[in-house]
Amino acid sequence: MNDREHDRTEHEPTEDVAFARLQAADPAAGSEPNLPALYAAVAEGTGIAVTAPQDELAARRNRRAPRWITIAAAVAGVAVIGGGSYAFGLNNAPPAVTAEPAISLGQAPGAEVARDEAATSMAAGGPESAKLMYPWYGGRTVFTASGLSTDGGSGGAWGFDAAGTYSEATVTAAAAALGVDGQPRQEYGNWSVGPTDGSGPSVSLSADGLSSLSYYDPTRDPWNCQLSPDGAVQPDSGTTEGGVALPEPAIDGGETKCPAPLDAPTGDAAVQQATDVLVALGIDVADYQLTASTEASGPQVTYVTASQTLDGQLTGVTASVTVVADGVQSVYAPLAPMVELGTYDVVSPTEAVERLGDPRFGVSGGGGVIPLAAESARVADDSVSSPVQSEPTVPETPSAGSPLAWPVQEVTLVSARLGVALTTLPTGASVLVPTYELADADGVTWSVIAVVDDQLDFSAAG
Repeated sequence: MNDREHDRTEHEPTEDVAFARLQAADPAAGSEPNLPALYAAVAEGTGIAVTAPQDELAARRNRRAPRWITIAAAVAGVAVIGGGSYAFGLNNAPPAVTAEPAISLGQAPGAEVARDEAATSMAAGGPESAKLMYPWYGGRTVFTASGLSTDGGSGGAWGFDAAGTYSEATVTAAAAALGVDGQPRQEYGNWSVGPTDGSGPSVSLSADGLSSLSYYDPTRDPWNCQLSPDGAVQPDSGTTEGGVALPEPAIDGGETKCPAPLDAPTGDAAVQQATDVLVALGIDVADYQLTASTEASGPQVTYVTASQTLDGQLTGVTASVTVVADGVQSVYAPLAPMVELGTYDVVSPTEAVERLGDPRFGVSGGGGVIPLAAESARVADDSVSSPVQSEPTVPETPSAGSPLAWPVQEVTLVSARLGVALTTLPTGASVLVPTYELADADGVTWSVIAVVDDQLDFSAAG
């Protein structure tokens, strides 16, 4: 393990929302590492005595990532948001959102991901789960409509005025609203204000289809504590020469002398703080539903998620605010306002089912149209068991002239919901387009764009 990897596991934590989004997408989220074995291996490989933390607060500090991870996560987060929406990934978020769920127009993963997902599904132990995952693997699925309308209709579409929002004036106003000092500058394709060495709060405006704004205040990070060699608490410091500073971590074996952080506001109090910040940034919170969640193992932080709604449906556009005892510690917020794109003609639900088998609306190259789990079929993270290991067996030799297995999944879709889905055009512009969500009798859903062929531009990108 090199110094940078070691730094990632020690006293340089962050509660940046971009990193939280990456954590939410981690397929190993929720699993517990064998810390004694891990620390023993580190000690053996480095010759440094490292022991596992003895208390939860020290453990949380030692699990935090350094600031260079924050910057990398912010860049990756922009790429994720540019292609659609993200799930905030909190296990205990209260069911306060009342609008219809967002409809996703994502792309299916490749064959390798599909195989992993299928294995995980099988490990969960239910035929329903296997059914959900199968259409991702190989894409050989035949869809049939039953009882669906053959009449078309119309639906509204919306864009986001990122071009009119991404500017020096916007980031300057945001910095003033958030109390960030400094002159605006362009770096890495973004407008930024504030230091990059972690000595104070900073804000960045991304040139994506939503004009995504990110704010991070390391001075309010409840776990941002370092120790000097003599054990005294030291403020975070570093130099920006040659890139991002990576302060030397201290190895304290879990016997940290950092002060215990205070608990964050919860519930309505946290929501109000988040609301005040979003309003100060120029966001109309009347178009959002806000929920707050505080983990029992980490009461020092409350996460507030603001989900945009449109005509009674979540759009997939999301803002998030991290609240701590002394204020707001981080913010992610799309600043580009919605603009109406007019009304588009849409195909009938029956024709939408036919589109699921059309490669122009699905995904080629080993993928398929993505199914979404029904509420009753979703499995909690902690209920998924590890697959039972068995001895490998040699497959039987095929018989000459025998039929060759080519499995095909047959799905009958019985209901349709017309709404909008967030997607990204080849130009990078984010749009909400009319989209069908189609469901089978078990409530498993598939989605496909609803706009008629004549109003779609099928020209190759590039």
